[in-house]
Amino acid sequence: MSKKLPTIIVTFLLFSLQSCLLSTNSDYKSPSVIPYEFLDAEPTPTSEEEDKSRPSNEITLTQNSCGCLEGKAIILDKCDSFCAAKNSPAATFYGKVLLSEKILLDERFVNLNGWCGQEIDDGQTNPNCKLEISDGEDVSNLDINLGSGGQSFTADISTLALNITYNAAIVEQTSGARSNSFHIRRIDPDYYYERKEGALDIIPVSRYLCVNFTASLNSSIPPDVYSIKAIKRHYYYSPNDRPPAVPSSIKNLYCHNKDVHGSVDSSTYDRLALKESDFLIWNKTDIRFTDRAPFKNEKPNINDIIQKD
Repeated sequence: MSKKLPTIIVTFLLFSLQSCLLSTNSDYKSPSVIPYEFLDAEPTPTSEEEDKSRPSNEITLTQNSCGCLEGKAIILDKCDSFCAAKNSPAATFYGKVLLSEKILLDERFVNLNGWCGQEIDDGQTNPNCKLEISDGEDVSNLDINLGSGGQSFTADISTLALNITYNAAIVEQTSGARSNSFHIRRIDPDYYYERKEGALDIIPVSRYLCVNFTASLNSSIPPDVYSIKAIKRHYYYSPNDRPPAVPSSIKNLYCHNKDVHGSVDSSTYDRLALKESDFLIWNKTDIRFTDRAPFKNEKPNINDIIQKD
């Protein structure tokens, strides 16, 4: 009994000393326990940090856009039936666009008309759009008229020279925001055959990647952890023939970053592992790749030209 007493007294004194130190230190705070899931969490951006600019490269011209003059097609696309119902006395480009979610879901814009004409909190006033045209040396801006549906426009292209491929884009003038680029090549609808000299036109081809996942859930490990087998395939496209979105009916095939955009694809999303201008090929918009008079034999004219020469 006498041997245990000093031990009890020392323990009591140490406990009293610790309590005294804590009570006299008014600035002391016990450490907080940080939940594991918050250790690496990114801070949630505030409304002041959100990007309020007018977005670029979120508008893509669709393949059913046409150029018409007095009921005839004036660009190298399948526009004969469309233009037959258009009797404009001026050469007119009828553009249809595909909008990304950044525009569709933004209440400031919603459609092409809003993207072109809605004032936003960027210090600019009277926003408006023009069709920027470049032949590689000179740049001009053409007036455009916006369609009532918010996904189309028209522009007078009478000033464009024949048989020259122009690079074009819709550009909002106050911010400089722009659509994805596209090509316009005007032809003479009454000049059925053009004996063009020189080398065939060439165009760059871009390469991208698609991944086909075969996944199965492993019940022996935590949820959402899968055993994955992936097959990678490369695909190619030219600027005047961009790839369409992967249909939602095709499962486990992704050609876009699904971690950023989700599992549903859109033709406006960047392709995986995109390598632009990977190599060059002949440009199918060269008029010699069409079937026109004087041959008109259901073959591209280039075949007849090679045989004749």
